[in-house]
Amino acid sequence: MTNARPIQGRSALPTILLGGKAYFIDLEARLFRETMDPGRYVDFDSARGSELREQAGIVACLGCGTSVIVPVSLRGTQLRCVRCGMFLEQRDPSRRR
Repeated sequence: MTNARPIQGRSALPTILLGGKAYFIDLEARLFRETMDPGRYVDFDSARGSELREQAGIVACLGCGTSVIVPVSLRGTQLRCVRCGMFLEQRDPSRRR
């Protein structure tokens, strides 16, 4: 489950809860940072990161690598990358044959 709440006119980083731990989603750094200790993190490309990406609906553009969060209501539709315009593949690339 992802959410963003305004804090003093700014948007907070979206968060995800998995296994009793809450993580900030840092798309730019491609990290899930623990909310209680942001110095502790899970890399998007790790096994745990893959699990978190799938739960959060995060996909990466196969053309330029930009990561985006796809809302549940848009999953399964054809979406284009905001940076390069290529279609986003909405399944985890690490699960390919």
